[in-house]
Amino acid sequence: SSAAPRARTTVAEDGTFARIREVARDVRDDIGRLYSEPALVRGCFAAVFLQAGNWTFISTFSLFVVKHLQGDPQSIGWINGAGALVTMAVLPWIGRLTDRRGPGAAIRVASIAYVGVYAPLALFPSLPTAALVFSVPAYAALLIGLASAAADIGGVKRRGGGIGVVDGLWAIAT
Repeated sequence: SSAAPRARTTVAEDGTFARIREVARDVRDDIGRLYSEPALVRGCFAAVFLQAGNWTFISTFSLFVVKHLQGDPQSIGWINGAGALVTMAVLPWIGRLTDRRGPGAAIRVASIAYVGVYAPLALFPSLPTAALVFSVPAYAALLIGLASAAADIGGVKRRGGGIGVVDGLWAIAT
């Protein structure tokens, strides 16, 4: 028994293209609104350079510890592990700071931390200083502050878009 051929609908007939155009228009409008906010643009601009600097530091950190400070490769693992534990322990505090004082507070703390990270290592190059420097959660504080600011600027309807803009710039910077 042969079944009668089913009527096929094309993508254009079922309204999919119209829906795709509508979603694309909404996304374009959301991105335009987000980028029209000077505070978000400044924050994103700073984020790109701070993140790029962060990854430059991380990429040369292992060589610096082994070649300049005569550390062994195992010490790099311990330093990275300690830094990760400190960051995880501090993240709730950064979140509370952001909730109580606003995203600007986390961004200020992160900016001060970034400045404070490099000065001690330049002045007192040693393995303990390297471990201390690598444990400062400036990256986490900045990411939380900028994501929170983007969410606040975007409002409830555009919160995901604002966070996506910041996270996308972090990805580009890496």
